[in-house]
Amino acid sequence: MLDSFKDSCFRYCYWVGDTLKRVLCIVSVSAFSISLAVTLYGALYWAVLPSSAISMAVKWDFTSCQVVGQPCSFIRSEVKLVKKQMARGSRYNVELLLDVPDSPANREVGMFLACSTLLPINSTSCTSALVPYKSLLVTSLESVLLLPLHIARLASSTSILPIPLLDNHTESDTTLSPTTSILLELQTSKLQISNARLKIWPCDLSGIRYLMYHHPLLSTLLGVTTILTVTCLTAALAIARFLQPHRVVVAPSPRTRSNHDLADRQARARLNLEYKQTRLREVKDKDGVEEADQVTALTSNQSGTENLTLASTDQDHSKLE
Repeated sequence: MLDSFKDSCFRYCYWVGDTLKRVLCIVSVSAFSISLAVTLYGALYWAVLPSSAISMAVKWDFTSCQVVGQPCSFIRSEVKLVKKQMARGSRYNVELLLDVPDSPANREVGMFLACSTLLPINSTSCTSALVPYKSLLVTSLESVLLLPLHIARLASSTSILPIPLLDNHTESDTTLSPTTSILLELQTSKLQISNARLKIWPCDLSGIRYLMYHHPLLSTLLGVTTILTVTCLTAALAIARFLQPHRVVVAPSPRTRSNHDLADRQARARLNLEYKQTRLREVKDKDGVEEADQVTALTSNQSGTENLTLASTDQDHSKLE
């Protein structure tokens, strides 16, 4: 009883140890592969995207009312650019992204103007914008379906409002200094903004670079998955190539009857018959007639058997031919 209990404990311990080794090996290889894929995608992202394609956070400024405590002026912000961020003679697009909460105040804002002024040349352009509208039914269904994500703070009831400020803007060569900052102004005091970003990218940005810049999460997921798949397939093929046997042993095929084998059998049968006939003559000369008769009977029986063997052998030979 005690021995069986010890054996079962040992087997269980061995099984747990083997399982932990396998899990540790799988986790280690997976972590290394994912880290390698992320590193390679980061290197690709840094090498492919130009330095002029940037995305900057925007901080707003306004004058609040003394009584109500709400904005009483237009919402403004000044975004400073890095030196030589917008090169002369190049064409750029400028877009403002606003994260607007789904609140009753934002639903009542309606249409407003978003203006941008390039400093120090004081070039101003304005674009109209409108807060995305959602019906109460759609908002209620979205809130119910995404309730677990809202509780876990993985989702929020905000909408992204893209506002194109400059489209195909060419940086002038005749000005004394390039653009150093951009002055933004939202000509409304009722808009509620949770977050804002200013995106500047060259007009020649297209293809994979456009996807990587405008959709970073999607491109990161696709890029890491693709690199991880290629890496795993390459490693699997290399391991299979390394572990394959250097020599292949082929089992010998069963021997089949050929014309040469049949000829050998016929020759052996003829030699046996000649030997027995010679032996019969010697017996007749020495022992007399009776013993010769017995040998004759025995020889006739064996000759008949040999003739049958020869006949069957000839038939096999004819079939093979």
